[in-house]
Amino acid sequence: MPKFLIGLCTLLLLATFMPSTAHADTIVVTSGSLTVPGFFQGPNYSFAGQNFSVTAGGGDVGFVGPFSCFPCGGGNLNMNSTFAGTSLGQGTVTINGMTFNDLFIAGTFQFIAGSIVAPPPTSAITLTAPFTFLGVMSGCTVSHATCTASDIVFTTELSGSGIAFVELDFFQTPSFSFYQFKKVTYVFNAEPVPEPMSLLLLGGGLAALGGARWKLRKKR
Repeated sequence: MPKFLIGLCTLLLLATFMPSTAHADTIVVTSGSLTVPGFFQGPNYSFAGQNFSVTAGGGDVGFVGPFSCFPCGGGNLNMNSTFAGTSLGQGTVTINGMTFNDLFIAGTFQFIAGSIVAPPPTSAITLTAPFTFLGVMSGCTVSHATCTASDIVFTTELSGSGIAFVELDFFQTPSFSFYQFKKVTYVFNAEPVPEPMSLLLLGGGLAALGGARWKLRKKR
């Protein structure tokens, strides 16, 4: 059975036998980020919400849509990512005033950002897109391979939103040019980045407004 399916089955068993006292209401992630720093690397993340924070890394690779640029020549690029199973890494979690170190984390992180059109490759670029986030997280004091219900210290559902940043390197040969995936970062509650055309329109509007005020003052 594939490792991904084994992880999901284990997670379902954990959820089935989870003590109700270990469950927390859905937590909205309001700050922080998750980064995949290169090809076939697991995510590193540090984010927080009300009465909750986590810093962890070293988990399974999962599915990272931007990996599809390996290489790519522009066009549609998948900005989604999903990490699921018994290894979402190991780290520190603070929840409801209690801090747990060296926890083994299981669950599911799903970043939904759709696809974005990359321009023809001429230089290294960073693409951005808004995302929504859904997740389930549980923490165990021992490896999930041997984890039992008594070893689980918490489980909670997560949600959030923000901006995805995908960095693409640029390469050129005598016959063609192409991009290659470098890094993807999902930043929670980040503000949208204005596109160059939007900035030009804004600048033009401000210039026109300033000109109108100058003419009005001159007439007076």
